[in-house]
Amino acid sequence: MAVDFVLENCKIARPDGILEASIAINNGRIQKIALSDAMPKADNAIDMSEKIVLPGAIDPHVHFRDPGFTEKEDFETGSLSALFGGVTTILDMPNTKPFTGTSEEFEKKKTLAEKKSYIDFSLYFGAMDGNIWEMRKVNPIGYKFYLDHPDIVGYSGLKAAASSLENKIFAVHAEDPDIMHDNLKKNSAADPKSHGKIRTAEAEMESVKAILNIEMGSNNLYFCHLSTPSSVKAVHEAGHFAELATPHLFLSRENSAELGNFARTNPSLKSEEDRLGLWKVLSLVSTLATDHAPHLISEKESASPPSGMPGVETFLPLMIDSVNKGFLDWTDVARLCSAGASNIFGLVNKGIIEEGKDADLVIIDRKKVWEIKASKLHSKCAWTPFEGRKLKGKIDSVFRGGKLAIDKGKLLAKPGQGKYIAPER
Repeated sequence: MAVDFVLENCKIARPDGILEASIAINNGRIQKIALSDAMPKADNAIDMSEKIVLPGAIDPHVHFRDPGFTEKEDFETGSLSALFGGVTTILDMPNTKPFTGTSEEFEKKKTLAEKKSYIDFSLYFGAMDGNIWEMRKVNPIGYKFYLDHPDIVGYSGLKAAASSLENKIFAVHAEDPDIMHDNLKKNSAADPKSHGKIRTAEAEMESVKAILNIEMGSNNLYFCHLSTPSSVKAVHEAGHFAELATPHLFLSRENSAELGNFARTNPSLKSEEDRLGLWKVLSLVSTLATDHAPHLISEKESASPPSGMPGVETFLPLMIDSVNKGFLDWTDVARLCSAGASNIFGLVNKGIIEEGKDADLVIIDRKKVWEIKASKLHSKCAWTPFEGRKLKGKIDSVFRGGKLAIDKGKLLAKPGQGKYIAPER
């Protein structure tokens, strides 16, 4: 009996090396990886000579703004943008409206996303001071602690959760609110140049230290969007998970002069020295993310601009270009953009090109040169901080769940085909 697809003559990127083989896909899974003469017959055989095959990227940190802020993004447009960017699985954050901090809101959001999403997804649950009982009712991909917002949850709330829950992932935003409050007294929050003077490297490091001093029991700490090499090193040495977000890898304070409030993000962009330093500690990083946090152009141009920028569609393309520039290898991309998140969050069928796993694959034309243009992207916010960047290496096609979802830029998938993934750990 014929399988659905055979991808012939692939160069398969895995964390442990490049494997030259063919891939048989059937019923949504990778059925066989072997030399071409050992492949079963296929309904569709595609020659992948000269192409790189990556595992579908997993973005463990996005804000699809649904429900409550759907003028900026929703699960349909956010997941579509992700799919065109080679991201086949996302983990969505809880700071929606209403906040995803009760079991009822968690289930509502899950149902909403199942109807809209092009890609597979899971959801964080928002930690709040005093909502331990609600936290116990659900089994989310992780619990998010906005420790930079003491009105939501403080260090005492993290400590209480650690003593009440077992074998969970605690995703923490590490910026110390007291230090930021003191810095705010000296600087105007409305001044775009002062944002980095409020959310400083010191605020991040002191928060990292405070969090690491809390006894976690059997729970694991996942530090979101660390922005300095020293923070990454401290988290790694403590044996916890360090996430880097693409804004801090590809942008620094030097870009703020050009981008203005469009460069405003939390944590703030740091120095060019810090940005370059992050590339040097990638071996200590557990996973990469985008912190895709879209806002409308009108909001960014307002007197009180919100923090955040879109990035889920440019995530993998920027990393592909970085391989071509010699900053890292295909094996690094396979680990940092896929396998790392799979291992951390218990996404057992995702993250690596291996027999029996979901056939989420991204086909790369590594020689094609192209330019990032917001008009060609799919986020509802209609802008990108990377406008005009020329990249080498382009996504040719995307398989999600064993089906060809993007074929040479043409959309074949439909909203609602993505599935909710429960963690297995």
